[in-house]
Amino acid sequence: TRPLEYQFDLVRRVVDSLPSQFVWPACILLLIAAAMFFLRRQPHLIPWAWVAITILDLLWFGWRYLPVLPATEIISSSQRSLMRYPPANPNEWRIYSEGMFPYFGSTQFGFAEIQGHGPLTIERYWRLVNPDPNQKPDSVSQGVFLTGFNARTLQLLNVKTSFTLTPIQSPDWRVLAQEDGEIMTVDRTIGDFPVPRQVTIYISENLNALPRAFVVHFAQVIPDEDSALNRLYQPDFDPSRQVILDHPVGALGSAPEIP
Repeated sequence: TRPLEYQFDLVRRVVDSLPSQFVWPACILLLIAAAMFFLRRQPHLIPWAWVAITILDLLWFGWRYLPVLPATEIISSSQRSLMRYPPANPNEWRIYSEGMFPYFGSTQFGFAEIQGHGPLTIERYWRLVNPDPNQKPDSVSQGVFLTGFNARTLQLLNVKTSFTLTPIQSPDWRVLAQEDGEIMTVDRTIGDFPVPRQVTIYISENLNALPRAFVVHFAQVIPDEDSALNRLYQPDFDPSRQVILDHPVGALGSAPEIP
């Protein structure tokens, strides 16, 4: 089902890798044979020769997978342009983006992105962001809305600034700017490798973002998870004043009167 160019590209990659797949193992075998031959009268040195050859083999194999480059060579000009929009105090607020920033952005530039990146996807977190049961979790799309944008989720996740491909339709958000930029996406019709795509990026600010930790005085018990998610997104539910629990808990103190 893939185009011919994709198949030819796979063949080219295999052919290009053939020398390293055969030549280097042959060199390693020759080194082992030479070490055993020259050290046959000093067997106590053979283990050290094995260690040295193993280290050499691991360095040769792994070195090409650990390139060290300055961030300026990895971050595109459009990404650098977006860097000026994350919240003024990144220690207090998170951001949401739809593929505009690299996975190492939080450590390199000092802001927290709610997507994260890892081989494991937390199912309950996935359901919070994508409650549609027909959408299956995957590590690439973790924390990205696949079935429609939800401003309430971002409010709960402490998101102050968002970078989206469409403007957010919510009175709690206001658009700060829009810029033309480039994101990396996977087009399954031509291959499995990310390709650049020119897009319009909308930078928006959450006017009612919740802090990372806060106290509420009212709780509602809903044991069923689906019902709890439905209640969470109802307009009359205020997450800044109440919490949903899956079982009753003892009161920690008296609640104030509702104004």
